[in-house]
Amino acid sequence: MKGIGIRDEFWEVGGDSLRSVALMSAIDRELGIALPVSTLFTEPTIEQLAALCDAGADSAAVSLICLKKGTGERPAVFFVHDGAGESMPYLNLALRLHEGHSVYGIHPKSSRYHPILHTRLHEMVDYYISLMKSVQPTGPYFVGGLCIGGFLAFEIARKLTAMGEEVGPVGLIDVAHVTTPPRSVAARRLNRLSSELSKSGSGDSVAKVVKKFTVVARRARNVIVYETSSRFTKRKTRLKLKLLRALLDRGLPLPAFLRGISVDAVLRFAEKEYVVPAPYQGKTLLFRATSRDPALAGIVNDTPYIEIFGDPMLGWDGKVTDLIAYDIPAGHSSTLREPNVKIVAEALQRHIDASLSSRA
Repeated sequence: MKGIGIRDEFWEVGGDSLRSVALMSAIDRELGIALPVSTLFTEPTIEQLAALCDAGADSAAVSLICLKKGTGERPAVFFVHDGAGESMPYLNLALRLHEGHSVYGIHPKSSRYHPILHTRLHEMVDYYISLMKSVQPTGPYFVGGLCIGGFLAFEIARKLTAMGEEVGPVGLIDVAHVTTPPRSVAARRLNRLSSELSKSGSGDSVAKVVKKFTVVARRARNVIVYETSSRFTKRKTRLKLKLLRALLDRGLPLPAFLRGISVDAVLRFAEKEYVVPAPYQGKTLLFRATSRDPALAGIVNDTPYIEIFGDPMLGWDGKVTDLIAYDIPAGHSSTLREPNVKIVAEALQRHIDASLSSRA
């Protein structure tokens, strides 16, 4: 069997999404360098990855990834990174859109040890718009995203509209508005425990009832421990985030103990400062996940957002004047997997086509 050379491309020698995650995990484990999986789109060879790993600590990662090169006869489509800072989940969706569209994944501004170097939503939005304009100077712009990426896409659309640019339908893929409070983890766990207790029948033996109460008591204790630990961790992370912001604002070096703060943590920190403006006037598509994929149990969190948030519209009522909701028979993560991604792609493409036709 022929060996793999340093200039052979990952995707051409049998690489796939699972192997890409394993490869990046190995690089992180062996070298202490956390690279996004989508790095393999821009540096797909061993030679290129080695050069990237040998670069200085402050070398910036690529923030705009071409997920699919289109023919150029249609405007580009942009998908904003998820809470992990990744655009890889959009690959299947990108491949299902019209061949005329080039499709790009937008990543945070980052460096070797810092997955994201913005701590305010408006900074992120301005940076992402500059990336979009670097490949498409004028509209119409089509943008969307999963989870918090969808909210950032929504804010990008709002800013572009305010700049006088033409913006097509915004795709929100299982996205909650950041002002919508989730049900607490503790409350959800205690509700499940209460449900288990309520299943005790009058015919249950004393031993069975005692055993059930013992299990429930242990789980209730775990909930209390989790809540206490979680609050301490959140306070510690918030202090780090405040320091990170202060140093970035002043252009000062970032100390080692601030390395590796997750994209999700920074986004949660930034969204706390969000002030709700007037409702957005453009068309917005909300794809709501409705059920988990059992095959993903224990692999990824596939909980639909309608289970996490109390509002069935995920907080978007009153924030948008033209909102269309689609229910997808999938979970939060499996929405962008086959066969569910086909439903999202067809609906999104239909609205893009209608938007382009209306300009003729």
